[in-house]
Amino acid sequence: MKRALRIVHLISPLKLYGKEQWLLALLKHIEREEFHCSVVMIAGEARPPLSERLEREGVDYAIVPFDLPAAHRSIRDISAIVAERGAGVIHSHDYRADIVGYFAARRARARIVSTPHGWSNAPDIKLQAYQAFNRLLLPFFDRVVPLSPRLYQEMKWYCRGNLRMIHNFVDLSSLPEPRVSEAPLVSFVGRLIRLKRVQDAVTALRFTADPSIRLQIIGDGPCRGRLEELAGRLGLGERIDFTGFREDAAELLNRSAALVLPSLTEGISRVAMEAMALGKPVIGTDIPGVRILVEDGRTGMLVPKKDPRAIARALDRLFSDRDLYRAMSDAAREHIIRKHAADVMVREYEALYRDMVGD
Repeated sequence: MKRALRIVHLISPLKLYGKEQWLLALLKHIEREEFHCSVVMIAGEARPPLSERLEREGVDYAIVPFDLPAAHRSIRDISAIVAERGAGVIHSHDYRADIVGYFAARRARARIVSTPHGWSNAPDIKLQAYQAFNRLLLPFFDRVVPLSPRLYQEMKWYCRGNLRMIHNFVDLSSLPEPRVSEAPLVSFVGRLIRLKRVQDAVTALRFTADPSIRLQIIGDGPCRGRLEELAGRLGLGERIDFTGFREDAAELLNRSAALVLPSLTEGISRVAMEAMALGKPVIGTDIPGVRILVEDGRTGMLVPKKDPRAIARALDRLFSDRDLYRAMSDAAREHIIRKHAADVMVREYEALYRDMVGD
């Protein structure tokens, strides 16, 4: 019997956001007889939420504390875990994991691949320094696999021979059975940060011709207080529900009829893919990461950035034409099943791992 290829996934987890859900989907669909995966979490807290999900899926994991002045200890501990598990490949999933993982891989004489899940534009000097150092290291990785064409184009000039494009994916089996919603309820799902421009979705309700259209905001973040204040100031408190962060976000999304995504920048949005897989058309800004999923007038509607009135017009059109809504709902779900299902895309990662150890 052929020995399984051993892979250590390295991640610095937050809550169960995009990169954590992506990793769980990969681990769920990978061929376990050929690929034995374990996870190392670089974490300040003793037990990140991801650990419970890994236990549920039967995935081996370890937690390595990280402190920048003592980063050499984290590198040493990770390389020891890689050696102990006999792993030939480290797969890192964020800038901190990339940096620590690169040096651990060299120490353990393992191959390393990074999946960049996107860059932050937050005005945080420490974060920007981390990301700049990360970009300097990526050309020396064995493989770099961005999730979207936009990221691929950004990285082309400095990651040449080691760059490979594999589209983002969604785990259909983790989602509830699609539910047809007749109620004029639209959802936003994600972190409440400035780049998401959630205020445009809130303000849009002021301009809708249909006063029965409601918005549920699923998520939390530094902008929540200002958004609640804005909703109150516009007299929209009765039409907007702030749920906070919810692990059952997909269930809440499934109760709504559509997703609104007013972001200034996106990769291939996981939330948009999940919404479309549930048959929810997406009203999103006309930016590259949204355009790759949303075909205007077919799987959803594209609107200009920072334009609440355009969002309002799209909502009114969607909820006033049931035939259009049903056609968009069906087309959105079919698009995700055909092009972004995890069980299809994970085969490409399996081929990547085989290619790496065969070099």
